[in-house]
Amino acid sequence: MFVNSGRRNALLVAVAAASLFGVVLSTSPASAVEPERQTRPVLVGTRLQFRYGGECTAGAVVRLNTWGSLLSAKERATRYVVVAKHCANRGDEEVYVKSDAESARGGIAEVGNVVWRSPDTDLALVKINPTVHNTRACGTTSHGGPSCIPITSYSVNALGRVLTASLRTRSIYAQPVPGSGDPGEDETFATSGSTTGVQLEWNKLSERAWPTNFRNRRDGDEAASSNTAFLLGGDSGGPVFNASSGKLYGIITDQLPRTTQPSTMVYIKLSKFFKEMPRYSLVTS
Repeated sequence: MFVNSGRRNALLVAVAAASLFGVVLSTSPASAVEPERQTRPVLVGTRLQFRYGGECTAGAVVRLNTWGSLLSAKERATRYVVVAKHCANRGDEEVYVKSDAESARGGIAEVGNVVWRSPDTDLALVKINPTVHNTRACGTTSHGGPSCIPITSYSVNALGRVLTASLRTRSIYAQPVPGSGDPGEDETFATSGSTTGVQLEWNKLSERAWPTNFRNRRDGDEAASSNTAFLLGGDSGGPVFNASSGKLYGIITDQLPRTTQPSTMVYIKLSKFFKEMPRYSLVTS
């Protein structure tokens, strides 16, 4: 973990009796969030600010696979980010890359907007607009006069890379995402939240070990536990993944109140999103 221990303990006390679901906490000062999570293009693990919701974390980057999405350069450069639905209070809500430095200047443009909120699960989708480049190509006509043609091009503004930890440099970096799947029964896997950073020590719980005195388990729900890792407000929507390969497993939605060890996290399998939204596919690098 790369969050200051004093800052971590203060935040932990503030949310010890709260679920991650629906909780939004301020993460100021800016030093509490790694700068890699506050810049464009959007990565898996970027900190997002919702206009009417709160701060959450970007999950998987996906693209739309339809004939219409292939017809124009703009549509081919458009990407989408899977997030937790409770982060977004409204449809078509504006979404920003949350940076305290940008907020101080004010007037920043949104990076995209909410285009879908699942009716059944805690999943939502944010459309990430491409960056527009306007240039002119100039030459001369057959009569020797000047001639210029306007040219518009687009570049993607979200990449299929997950922010993970480098033990060698004690920092985070953007690791290519090779695909998605499910963790093995004895596998240790990771989360990458904009508040708590990269947490490496999660283990899957069996269906029979679903937390007691919690809501009923729904299709796509999985639970994981850890003796050392935990989550805080703002981590919602962040990726559950294999820290070695970068393979994505799911989207963070809940953490049970941290009153006893081990910590327990609930996430939605990424395959559940593709089941609900089959026209989309994972962006890999």
